[in-house]
Amino acid sequence: QYNVTTLAAAGNNGQDGLNWPACMTNVIAVGSTDANDVAYRTSNHGHELDIFAPGVGIQTTAMGGKQQRWTGTSHACPHAAGCAALLMSSGDAVTPAQVEARLKLSEVMVTQSTTTAPRINCKPNPRARCHTTAVLTNCHQTPSSSELQAVMDRGSTGEPIEWTFAPHSNLQPGPNTVTMTVKDILGLTDTCNTTVTVQDCDNTRKKGGGGDDTETSDHGTTTTSATTPTSSRPNRNVCPQLVKASQCFRNHSCLWKRGKCFSRVST
Repeated sequence: QYNVTTLAAAGNNGQDGLNWPACMTNVIAVGSTDANDVAYRTSNHGHELDIFAPGVGIQTTAMGGKQQRWTGTSHACPHAAGCAALLMSSGDAVTPAQVEARLKLSEVMVTQSTTTAPRINCKPNPRARCHTTAVLTNCHQTPSSSELQAVMDRGSTGEPIEWTFAPHSNLQPGPNTVTMTVKDILGLTDTCNTTVTVQDCDNTRKKGGGGDDTETSDHGTTTTSATTPTSSRPNRNVCPQLVKASQCFRNHSCLWKRGKCFSRVST
């Protein structure tokens, strides 16, 4: 009714049945396990039991300012409650139903007598974080690749994960959005987006005055001052001096290849 998550210790009678208030509806009942994920022999069990949590040999404070090790479901329950608080503060679970479902989402199952329940897993959901954007600008050479990075976070520290994509050849000129998804062992996922920008190499050329070339593209207009030779005979010596693809293309004795202008071979 008040959106409050309530947890209670199952009790320490070693019986098939839970103590009050753990047996109540909408209360998360917590049993006790040791460091080996084995249910403690005195932990109550039964079909009402929801989860297990560490509750054997727990070091805590004692009277007189000392520390002492304690065992029981009363020490397992605070672990589960603390885990619930962390999940709620991170936004991984908000409502009581979400908190209970998230606490039960564990790869470790514990069996006691006829009862099997999950031992809590307090790892946060994975976080996908895209670091860089990629720019592909190799227009006149072999298609190039660019690095994309994603990191799956576990709490405050990141665990970098690397993988290789299959070649992708149908990106459009301009910015392209790439979505990356990370998934942990529990099946929890998170996504992030990054941008791959592909340069538009199909420039529209139009001839300007005085033999100059004007190249217009999506990235603006640039004007070059080189003039194409007008000799009636092919001039192959000038080809290596042409640094613009447009200049090289206009001279029929030249051939543009691999980012440079070469002289054509006579036949």
